[in-house]
Amino acid sequence: TVQPDQVMGPPRPGITAAYVTDTRPCDGGRALADNADLLYHDATFADEHAARADKTGHSTARQAATVARDAGVERLLLGHLSARYPNPTPLVREAQSVFPETEIAEELRRYELDPRDKELMPSSG
Repeated sequence: TVQPDQVMGPPRPGITAAYVTDTRPCDGGRALADNADLLYHDATFADEHAARADKTGHSTARQAATVARDAGVERLLLGHLSARYPNPTPLVREAQSVFPETEIAEELRRYELDPRDKELMPSSG
C-alpha cells in the first residue's frame, strides 16, 4: 500500500487571483481581493475624473491601488482603461503612488503565477 507521505511533498500555500472590474470600489471587491497574490482591477479613469468614474460605475487607478493596499495583495494589474488614455503612464504613476507593485495589464498577454515563489511572471508560451 502506498501512503500519501511516500508520494506527496509538504503542504505549500496556494495562489489566489482576484478579478474586479466594471465596478466602483465596494466592500465585495475588497473582500474578494483580501490577501490575493494578484489583483486585476478596473481602472477606467484617472483620479481627476473620479466623479465620472463613480457616476458610470467604474474605478480610478488610485482607487484600484487603494483597494490593493488595503486588501494586502502582492501585485496589482490595472485594466479596463478608458480609450481617453492612449498613454497609460499617468495612470500607472497615480496608482504606484499608493501601491508600488502596480502595472498595466496587457491585452492578450498571458500571466503565470509560480506557486514556488508566488512571483508574477510573463508566460513564455
